Amino acid sequence: MVVQIIDSADCIAYMSDLHPSDIRSGVRVADVLGEPIWKWVEHGAAEYRKALDRCRKTGKRQRCTFAVHVAGHRHRWFARLDRFDSFVIVLANNLPCMIDNLSERENEVMHFLAQHNSSSQIAKQLEITISTVEKHRSKIRQVLGLKDEQALLRAAETLAETHYFFDSNPICR
Repeated sequence: MVVQIIDSADCIAYMSDLHPSDIRSGVRVADVLGEPIWKWVEHGAAEYRKALDRCRKTGKRQRCTFAVHVAGHRHRWFARLDRFDSFVIVLANNLPCMIDNLSERENEVMHFLAQHNSSSQIAKQLEITISTVEKHRSKIRQVLGLKDEQALLRAAETLAETHYFFDSNPICR
């Protein structure tokens, strides 16, 4: 999760971290501070701008998805926005861009993982073996570039929270 604080001019006043691929490319948090958020938003800018405006005007929590392009890398994010004084605090979870490369069965497994089902529960619901579920989990991690089971579970939960399984919006193509 990345935490940002956006000031009233839509510039980044604070950022907790960067995506690992951006760090590997040599980008530092200091490089983005004071910069307008719109410099990087590549897709979903209208939705993000509406969420920022609504959050500022109403003070109510907003949610949106968008994609950014930094240092030659594209990242897809699910963000929750809250207002604090004249600032907007953005809590953003990275959504795997390669999600569209999963098979229908792998998407079904992700859906059940998002509901906190164990491999044995998933196997029973899909009428397959536990071994097959474990193979799907491994393949999903490989396709999405996730390092471990925790990252897989976080990705599944984030996808469920964004309603990906019901209203897919492939913004990383």
